[in-house]
Amino acid sequence: MRYYTKEGVPMEKIGLLLRKGIFPYEYIDSHEKFKETSLPSIEKFYSDLKGRISQKNYEHAQKTAFRETSMKYYELDPSHYVSAASLTWDVMLKYTGVKIELFTDMEMHDFAEKAKRGGITMSCRCYFKANNPKCKNFDIRRPKTWLSYVDANNLYGWAMSQYLQIGNYKWEYSDEFLKDPENNKKVFNTILKKRKDAT
Repeated sequence: MRYYTKEGVPMEKIGLLLRKGIFPYEYIDSHEKFKETSLPSIEKFYSDLKGRISQKNYEHAQKTAFRETSMKYYELDPSHYVSAASLTWDVMLKYTGVKIELFTDMEMHDFAEKAKRGGITMSCRCYFKANNPKCKNFDIRRPKTWLSYVDANNLYGWAMSQYLQIGNYKWEYSDEFLKDPENNKKVFNTILKKRKDAT
């Protein structure tokens, strides 16, 4: 973290970047609430799911101002974007000045479009009860089941720190290309041909 931020962020403020923000989700129940110009009181951060927030979390919310920070450093207003990812994309284009070439090959264009993914990715079930010998109410007549909690953090951040092709696009058909670990960072298309004896 220090390597990427030492130029622009004082060390005493690094902690603000290393955690999630606080938001009064249940308080925001109308468009009118978005017109308020100050942080709601600590009581307004109450959630039916998690209850009250701690004083420490409220103090964190008082120290962070995402929209103001974005406008100060990037001159881009987050309220004009549908996601932090789309804001970050524009920040990258503005900060680097890079010009991304358009596809001139329609087949390449269609391949890239079909490879896009978007929206929420999750496996969700509202309620699940484990049943195994380590459970208090284990029922030997029912199948054994276990629970596992998995939380993958910063998937956008990781993906956006990888190499991105910006031009001179070409198809790569060589098997040698696949043997070079460095090429795992590049987008490539593998064409599979059926063998004559395949059924």
